[in-house]
Amino acid sequence: MPNHPSIIARPRGASGFEGRYVHNGGHPAFRVPLLHALYAGPFAGDLDAMGRFLIDEHPAGWSQLGPDPAVDTGWINPMPPVGDRNFRCYCHGDRAETPLTLTDETEDVVWLHDWVFVLRPAGVDIWQSFDGVWLRHGVRGWKPKARPAADQGETA
Repeated sequence: MPNHPSIIARPRGASGFEGRYVHNGGHPAFRVPLLHALYAGPFAGDLDAMGRFLIDEHPAGWSQLGPDPAVDTGWINPMPPVGDRNFRCYCHGDRAETPLTLTDETEDVVWLHDWVFVLRPAGVDIWQSFDGVWLRHGVRGWKPKARPAADQGETA
């Protein structure tokens, strides 16, 4: 998984963001499908719970995000083996880093982070850092939940 420093965030004010650093796998090709899977799966469409877990409960940020928030999220020394896909934060386990909130107004944040993924009710709002400015790529809507199949004898 390539290293693309990114930020998982929520909206701040009319046009900003606030969130947490994520060290690995921050390219939209990796991050957007994972966020969609988390939203539709473990968080069952509860964006507030997803934001609390990713942003509020892990204030020092993340080394990497994984597919199952029920899996231990703490840092492990020595580093987990390549291929480990569990959540690994910088605030639990063998690390206890200082909390850090990153915003669109944090000095140098546009130079140090490739991507920002703002969690909105409509979907994931993708921002890209380019020559010291944020380029907005738009919102990738949450995939609708599949409707259960009708029982025999019922109409859909």
